Amino acid sequence: MTGRAEPAHQRPSQYSGGTGDKNPHPRLHPALPRQVFDSLCGQQIYYERKEFQNGFEEHPNVLASRHDRNFMITTVDYVFNWARKSAIWPLTFGLACCAIEMIASTTSRFDIARFGAEVFRPSPRQADLMIVAGTVTLKMAPVLKRVWDQMPDPKWCISMGACSSVGGPFNVYSVLQGVDKIVPVDVYVIGCPPRPEGLFYALLKLQDKIDQMSLARRPTEVRLEPGMVEDFKRGVMVAQTLQPR
Repeated sequence: MTGRAEPAHQRPSQYSGGTGDKNPHPRLHPALPRQVFDSLCGQQIYYERKEFQNGFEEHPNVLASRHDRNFMITTVDYVFNWARKSAIWPLTFGLACCAIEMIASTTSRFDIARFGAEVFRPSPRQADLMIVAGTVTLKMAPVLKRVWDQMPDPKWCISMGACSSVGGPFNVYSVLQGVDKIVPVDVYVIGCPPRPEGLFYALLKLQDKIDQMSLARRPTEVRLEPGMVEDFKRGVMVAQTLQPR
């Protein structure tokens, strides 16, 4: 026994099982940064698993899928979705007869304020819901698309009535046969024109879709499937006139 103390680089750290181990720090997680300063030993740890690092480079979606439904994200999703569905600000975009029913839904008889969507905004930069109420002509289509692009994300669209959904009875060259050809539609409302209760039902369905949103996914992933859109159009084609021969 001598009175000399061992050098700092030879002392076993409290994280290691001994100086002779191949991994001097087995209790440290292999995903630690490359240089972690150990204040006890006075040295830097360079322990790193190469295969662990390369695994995430080859499979970048591993972390995304692993943390897609963790506690923090789902809790924040609940708060965000509750705020979004409880304070929907529609855009005043009335085009034809359906706009009269949309305006009637804001009156005291129907009271759309019960669903938190009474604040109709005149500016697209302050709105998150576009209600396309009426016939969309080819001259109006570029304006509608420009207004849609000016709305901030996340944003949604309701196609109100047969005219905006499939063209309605106007199967002519000047009418757009479905607003979903230029903007993505979340909910369709059938009728010519539909009653305010139909718009309320579409608003409730939209709130159900907002509940499915997550910060880990893009808002456009909650859109309708193409097959559902085609099935809807087949059912509404009764209101559309036949092709002239």
